[in-house]
Amino acid sequence: MEIADSAIPYLHCILEACDELPDFSFDKVSTEPFGVLDYPVERRIKELALKLFWKRNRIAGTPSEIIPAELPRRYRTTSKRRVDFFRNKVRMLHLGHASKEGMRGNLQYSLLEPDLHHRIYELVLEYLSRPQFQFLARNMNYCIIRGSYTKVGVIFNLAKIDAAVVRKIRIVAEALRAGIPEVTACFTYLDETRSNYYLEARRPEKTVAYKKLFGNSFLDVTLPDGNRLLYPPTGFSQINSAMLPQFLKTAESMIRPEADARLLDLYCGYGLIGLYLFPHVASLLGVEIDGPAVDAAAASAGHLFPKKEIRFLRSEIGPMVIKNKFPEPAGKELIVLDPPRTGTANGVIRELARRAPARVLHVFCGTDAIPEAVKEWTARGYHPALIRPLDMFPGTPNLETMVLLEADK
Repeated sequence: MEIADSAIPYLHCILEACDELPDFSFDKVSTEPFGVLDYPVERRIKELALKLFWKRNRIAGTPSEIIPAELPRRYRTTSKRRVDFFRNKVRMLHLGHASKEGMRGNLQYSLLEPDLHHRIYELVLEYLSRPQFQFLARNMNYCIIRGSYTKVGVIFNLAKIDAAVVRKIRIVAEALRAGIPEVTACFTYLDETRSNYYLEARRPEKTVAYKKLFGNSFLDVTLPDGNRLLYPPTGFSQINSAMLPQFLKTAESMIRPEADARLLDLYCGYGLIGLYLFPHVASLLGVEIDGPAVDAAAASAGHLFPKKEIRFLRSEIGPMVIKNKFPEPAGKELIVLDPPRTGTANGVIRELARRAPARVLHVFCGTDAIPEAVKEWTARGYHPALIRPLDMFPGTPNLETMVLLEADK
């Protein structure tokens, strides 16, 4: 779903809110423009911007105060560096351009990443800068780190994989394993297109494009209830582990799971929300297009809840899929809808509303998708009963917003 032509973009409201800070200049190119601000000041800007956005776009309902970040800086559990050359020197940049922001020598540092990530990048850059590793450096698109604050996997996104590249990358991987014990896995990922996206938009499955160098094939995350979920190194995961308990508890309090309800977890990824809520519902159907994420969700469900009413469907989510592949509505149905930043496909909200769910929790990671989605839900007989924004991305303008939709009486 695209933002309506008449909608006021959220960024415009951020810029207007920033006018209250005469000594602050918002950098539209930076990935962390608020990183230099004190966090209370950043929160004030976001609160004002969100109110402006809601008012200017005449969105139904009133957002609650933004739930603050548990860890305003050094929180990112996913990060990346693009490898390039400048004056024949290897550089590792975390922005899409050669900004001087955070540059120390030939490595770009970030205020939002843990020191662990910087130590990893420093070691990788030290190897890539050696003359005998220049061939590897010229064939590396990105170095990516994913995991938790105590253990991570490192992914080398490569434009070419042959025997010479593999020999060199194994040396770097073994150096990481020996020198930084928090690195528990390393992988290679082939992207011959050198795409701007650090994991190619068309994800590999069980092909030569994605290979493990050492460690477990899956990464994992621990939920507030102590259960551990698996997820693939190439799949989507929340980048702010410190906010994960708050994120899940907020979702639970809003959707209000019930023991006799069926839960539909749409765009479920590796099953994060659905498997967290499952102990409180009768059955779960998760739907996700990414094959490795579906495999991880099924593996977690089989371990945590064997022989229970849980099913994961690998599929795109569109109106025909909802009509033909979803079970017939029966009894009480709850829906969690957590689409990518661009929103849902045309017709999805229409078909979901026709199922007459008791409650829908629509999660927005892109604020600009909210006006059109809420407008369509209201046209289909649902209204926003609760709106709770979470500061999942401190240091940036972005917010995660949960909207609970209930049927009009």
